[in-house]
Amino acid sequence: MIWSPWREPVVRLAAAFAAVAVIAALTSVAAVLRPVRVTAAPTLALPSLDESAPSLREQPAPWAHLAPFTPLRGTGGEGVTEPEAAMPTITLIGTVLGGEQPAAICRLGTAAPRILHAGDTLGGWRLVDVAPARAVFIDAARARHELRLSPPGN
Repeated sequence: MIWSPWREPVVRLAAAFAAVAVIAALTSVAAVLRPVRVTAAPTLALPSLDESAPSLREQPAPWAHLAPFTPLRGTGGEGVTEPEAAMPTITLIGTVLGGEQPAAICRLGTAAPRILHAGDTLGGWRLVDVAPARAVFIDAARARHELRLSPPGN
């Protein structure tokens, strides 16, 4: 009797799996190469706007006072808005002095606290120095602001 690899059940099972894999691959390639007919989308008619209705262009955006290059942020007396006149409220929450770079943990208004290192900015102020329980900032007008932590219990 002559031995043949096809008589082994493992070889026949492996050949069956290989055949299934080849069929699946050919089916996938055929699906990718098959052209798909695309129909044009129907055109939508937009309602006409009444001339007496207020235009969206006439209404200022609610965040216009935050844009850095708008005419509202000029230094002239006219057009200066209330947010420009008020300085940002920065609260010093803590200082971290261990490690390579000292850091200050600060909060701008009611926003989430941020960790700042020397040179970082927050609300237009740049952090220049961090020491135990204090941080020194410089604002856009180059004025120094020293923030201190309140003593425990206050």
